[in-house]
Amino acid sequence: SFWYWHSRPGFGQITEDMAQPAPSAHRDDERTPDDAELQVSETPDSRANWLYFHMWANIFGICILLQARSMLLTDALKGNQLLLAKRMGQISAGVGVLELFLNPIAGQLSDRSGRRLLLVLSPFINCFNKMLVAVNPTFWTIAWERVVDGAVTTLAGSTTCAAALSDMFSGNTLGLSFARLGSAAGIGALTGSFFSGRLLSAGVKPTTIFRVASLLALCQGGIDLVCLKETLPKEKRSKKPLTFPNPLAGARLFNGSRGLKTLVTVAVLQCMPEGKNISDALSTYHTNDIGMTPVDAANFITAFGSSMMFGGALAKHSISLFGDRGHTTFSNVLTVLAMLVWGSSSRKSAAWLGLFILFPTMERRCVTSAQATDLAVSEGWEKGEYAAAFANVRALTVIVAPLLYANVYATFAPKGKPGYVFYVAAVIVAFAEMLHRSITDDQCRPALKASVSTTSKKE
Repeated sequence: SFWYWHSRPGFGQITEDMAQPAPSAHRDDERTPDDAELQVSETPDSRANWLYFHMWANIFGICILLQARSMLLTDALKGNQLLLAKRMGQISAGVGVLELFLNPIAGQLSDRSGRRLLLVLSPFINCFNKMLVAVNPTFWTIAWERVVDGAVTTLAGSTTCAAALSDMFSGNTLGLSFARLGSAAGIGALTGSFFSGRLLSAGVKPTTIFRVASLLALCQGGIDLVCLKETLPKEKRSKKPLTFPNPLAGARLFNGSRGLKTLVTVAVLQCMPEGKNISDALSTYHTNDIGMTPVDAANFITAFGSSMMFGGALAKHSISLFGDRGHTTFSNVLTVLAMLVWGSSSRKSAAWLGLFILFPTMERRCVTSAQATDLAVSEGWEKGEYAAAFANVRALTVIVAPLLYANVYATFAPKGKPGYVFYVAAVIVAFAEMLHRSITDDQCRPALKASVSTTSKKE
């Protein structure tokens, strides 16, 4: 799958007709001696490919453990499923709390020291924590691994990868690169869940799966050390002094223009039904109310990963067909419909139908995020600073969403209405679309100009 991904222009590579570097990108003929670390023989295309690989490996490491972690937690909590739902929500919220403090630090370090440091460091942290659970699988070691690895993987995954991609691309090309990053995550979810399902069906113990994941994280770290290249030239790095981490630093985004505030809010609300936030509730729902076995659930996540894998290609065609804002509306409407289908029935057929409806929506946020990035830069934000600030706001959804979904499930499941958790998600996305439609083109014009400038330059 990795060879196929790299050889297909629609997934792994940014082809010549799509890969126009940002106007501020550091061109080969403008390099200085200080740029030796940027590997002048490397192109933005090839450097982006290794960022996609890094994202794939991150999500693979997460998804291979989803069922194994749930099984170990069930044993630790003596089989109490309602308590399990609450504890899983609380653990996932802990990831968001830690991200609130780490995101400002990561953003400053990324702008001062480059992107590569965080990207290379994270797999080794994951390796240690996973082996800790394999050796001593208690509730607290499992919670520690989930919280720390979840936060570190986000910081050195979507956050830093997004900043690195914004060093090389802008406008529509940046949006497409974000979509390809999502496709890489989808391949990771597909392959990780498939591998997990095969191990579980073969009778492999959950602790052994954690050992395997630890070894894979170690291998990822070695590959990252060799293959990941720096994307931020030294002369473009921030000279601002490091400041004390402010967990609410993302609130500064709402001091900008109305267009920026609205785009950020829409993008954050679009995060609420993402797999990272709703996976715990979905897993509990599948096990308790639909009757899926661990292998069935792993197969469902594999299919979910397939939709993420094709999300980048589907987003490209959706943007071409409906336009930037049309793509966002199309994705939001389908997401609402899928959540309503999931909430309306506890049958397996409804679960698969909802997933089928979700297929074209996995990159619902790519255009919104790209426009917000360009608009923030036009208003004086540095790219790494903005990526960290947005990740900080997004971390609030990682805190709120799992707790919200867990408590809604725990409240209504005993009353025979477990699907209400998905109705809540549907209402949130519908509200995001209402906000999205309150934006005028003039309020987004700096972002739109950035998008047009790249196309005009190519023409």
